[in-house]
Amino acid sequence: MRHVYSLILGLSSLAVSAQTLSAPIPQGVYGGRVLAMDQIVTGPSASRLYFSTESANSLFYMDIRYSSGYAIYDSVHPVPAADWDDGYGSGVHAVQGFETTGEAFFLANGTIYKVDPFASSATSVLNMAKNFIIETNTFVAVLNGMTPTSNDSLVWGTLNTSGGLTNSGGMGLTHQFNGAPKMIVDPLTNHLYLFEGGTTPYQMKIAANIHSLSSGASISSAVNPAPVDPNIEWITFGISPTGDWYVAGAPVFGAPPSTDKKIAISSDNGLTWNTSDFALPGPPGGTPGPNFAFTAVGAVRYAVYCGVAFSDSIGAPGSWREIGRAYTGNNNRANDGVVVIDMYNQGTTFITTNVGLGVSTYAADTVKGANLGLTAVQVNGIDMTDSYATGWFASKSGIRKVSAYKSSTPLWSDPIFPRGDGSPYYSVAIDPSDSLTVYVGNGRIYKTESGGAPTSSAPDGWTLVFDPMMGGTHGGTYNFPRIGTRVTGLAVSPLDPNIVYATYTLENTDDGGIFVSTDGGVTWTQEMIVAGAPGMDVDATDVVAVEESGKSVFYVSLASNPMTSGYYGIYRIEESGSGSRTKTAESAFGATDGIYKLSLTSGRDSLLAVYRTSSAINPPNRIYVKDIASSTWSYIVGPTGAVPTALTSGDGYIFTARDHEIYSHPIDSAVGSWTLAYSYPVGTKINVLYYDELLVGAGTGLYAHDWSGSIGLPESIAKSRAFPVYPVPSSNSLYWDVRDDVTIFDIHGKIHLSEEEVDHIDVSQLPKGIYIIQGERIGIQRFVIQ
Repeated sequence: MRHVYSLILGLSSLAVSAQTLSAPIPQGVYGGRVLAMDQIVTGPSASRLYFSTESANSLFYMDIRYSSGYAIYDSVHPVPAADWDDGYGSGVHAVQGFETTGEAFFLANGTIYKVDPFASSATSVLNMAKNFIIETNTFVAVLNGMTPTSNDSLVWGTLNTSGGLTNSGGMGLTHQFNGAPKMIVDPLTNHLYLFEGGTTPYQMKIAANIHSLSSGASISSAVNPAPVDPNIEWITFGISPTGDWYVAGAPVFGAPPSTDKKIAISSDNGLTWNTSDFALPGPPGGTPGPNFAFTAVGAVRYAVYCGVAFSDSIGAPGSWREIGRAYTGNNNRANDGVVVIDMYNQGTTFITTNVGLGVSTYAADTVKGANLGLTAVQVNGIDMTDSYATGWFASKSGIRKVSAYKSSTPLWSDPIFPRGDGSPYYSVAIDPSDSLTVYVGNGRIYKTESGGAPTSSAPDGWTLVFDPMMGGTHGGTYNFPRIGTRVTGLAVSPLDPNIVYATYTLENTDDGGIFVSTDGGVTWTQEMIVAGAPGMDVDATDVVAVEESGKSVFYVSLASNPMTSGYYGIYRIEESGSGSRTKTAESAFGATDGIYKLSLTSGRDSLLAVYRTSSAINPPNRIYVKDIASSTWSYIVGPTGAVPTALTSGDGYIFTARDHEIYSHPIDSAVGSWTLAYSYPVGTKINVLYYDELLVGAGTGLYAHDWSGSIGLPESIAKSRAFPVYPVPSSNSLYWDVRDDVTIFDIHGKIHLSEEEVDHIDVSQLPKGIYIIQGERIGIQRFVIQ
């Protein structure tokens, strides 16, 4: 089917100017990670879940029916008024349903909107908002102050039977919250609590029933909103059915490697705290979920959920276990996202997973996916064999392998988590001499020599070969922090597969480094740039390997560091073949020049580099090109704007990405402007580009584009239509003379209609424009709606 879709979307480019990219084709993984969700009752035996996601399709919903004690889950559908073309992107972090109308309220870019799940547009409700909640028909929101230094304010009102908001009042608050405060209602008193996380968190209480607020309500702040622990940032706050306070926190940057994420409970309003580790399987640390979810089994005993963790004993020390410990279906591993308990069945919870949405049952022992229409993968790294037959993809939710990619039936693997490591993966490299040998990296580096297949020495096919983080296999030497350490690049020598390079960056002000193995990952050393001893050195952003005059040569790029002398944007490192190496700074760059991505042309005769300078003299963005044979550099100015995030080349063009847009420029010309080749919906973040056809790894998945100068309808296909569609143009229904399964796309590749075994289809509700219809028997045809 892959080649059929390539053709469809190639045809869809008829309305696009020459030398552009076809619309994207999802390549097995797409969607966006779930950020927030809420459930409402829609009938006697029915409910609806609303989701916000990281994808450009900002808001989704799923209807659920209950029959004989069983839940029947419908497909996930994007909300038309908050989908890919509405510009909300990944910025929707608060969603609340309103049961009276079945609508959703959501917060995006400081504005609260109301939307019907079937409507084509959303209605603005309130501006300058930081967060909001809906309790039955009571609406409460925290608003920004009128000036940058003003304290925030609280407003409230009621929602009528049509979902309209009637403002009832407001009051000034005594604090300016840093971001969106958590808004928690005490189930015993109906008092509202506002919580701001941190190592010294802040908690505010509005001492009045949330359904009868007044401007005279008493405001107080908690003396001890969380335990005092300098190694923990308290992130999550909740109040149990008995009124106890719950907080959860993560180790701060630089905390001892043995520090685990914490859970603390207070039954006396913070006067005393009972603190313990979550103590889940795997290494200590990590981040708790953004909310607590409590069952209402009884005042003495209730269950608690927080991210991946579940306790059936009110969160007592030693009672926490991992969600899905007995069974995880199709790699839907729970992650530290929001949890919602099914209002019809306290034994069922809706959770966020590495794939998207999960349903957990049987006291949190099992997890199954509910992702039909919502599949989430953030692609960060791509590598393929020279024949493009096999590829590996590093993503936020594990790694994936594709086999027979160039065939009509490519085979995609399920998500793979080497040695059970669920941290996001950023880099991947295939050994050029042996496609079964692959390296992948998150903060650690794993290696397979069997293409990921289990072996006697590696039960899951993978071996941990390098971990420079505190507490890791090499942590005693390098002491990299366990939070914020990232493998930004991996490369294997095309001459000697034993020589492997890895580049690291660290978050915050610390710097990573360049690491080298000359024995296939068994041992590692650090190639230092400015440091005098192993450890934090430079933030190295990428690495590529190439043969030059029979030598293995690696080019390593660095982020800018204008305060450090002897610091250059790119280094050329030549391996002698006997363990020693020669390191040379590329003189075209200095300490103010940050190089953020590297790429080799298909012939490996030119090196491309994304350049960004902190100097006010030169144009901030350039794409540098090094002719390797002559060792000469040239550059192309632009594209202007944000720092390009991805780079590749093919068919005589350079492709680079900036935010959600892909630009192209002839590789053999330094003059002329960049051409906008394709614009993804606002909110899409493009992380990596790779050229065969153009593969795009984005925050919402992996996509393929065709690149062509003048795209038209192939004559052979035009003549092969045995069953043409009519009338064209059309305004009501489209017909053909055979029953067929058909799908209708717009010119952006978005599916609008799909029907099975029909000989006509109603198109009267589609906007005017050019469309593509595809069927097994009618083939692929273009038509116009007027």
